[in-house]
This record gives sequence, structure tokens and C-alpha cells, in this order.
Amino acid sequence: MAKITEGEWKVTDTAFARWSTYRKSVTGARVFVTMGLGQVAEVHGDTEEEAQANAHLISASPDMYKALEELSEYIKFNMGNAAPIYDKAIKALSKAKGE
Repeated sequence: MAKITEGEWKVTDTAFARWSTYRKSVTGARVFVTMGLGQVAEVHGDTEEEAQANAHLISASPDMYKALEELSEYIKFNMGNAAPIYDKAIKALSKAKGE
């Protein structure tokens, strides 16, 4: 997997901490996922609520990826790689890696 942006990803109103706040786009709402002074993602939605939900999911993805990696190793060790949930975990991790 390519190296991801390290650090805590947060949902914010601004693309970069030094720039002015803007929220509405022509087609709906948008929010940002940032890390420090940098932007990780610009997230859109048809509504403010949808954009926020999408942004929170994206901001949690590094933690979810790490947890799924650890969980898949636990499943493999305790239940073997024949467990149906193990295959689902490996497929999700592969998708996240762009494989």
C-alpha cells in the first residue's frame, strides 16, 4: 500500500487552516478532511448532513484500516483463513490498497 498521510484526520470547514471558510458548492454541500495544515480530501454531498457523514467516514478510514488489519490477523490465527469473515476482511484491505 502506498504511504498514507500520517496523523489524525479531522473533519473541518476549511480546506487549509490558512484559507477562508467555504462550505456550499454549486451542486450541494462540501466539507474537508484535514491533517494539520494540509488537506486530505474535499468531500461533497447533496446535503450538509450527507457531506458531513461522508467526511467522518473518510476521516476514520486510517483507524478502520489498521483495526481491520489487526482483526484479520487475529481471525487467521484463531480461526484460520477459511473463515468467511477472513476473506471479506482481506478483500476490503485489498480494495483500500488499490489492488
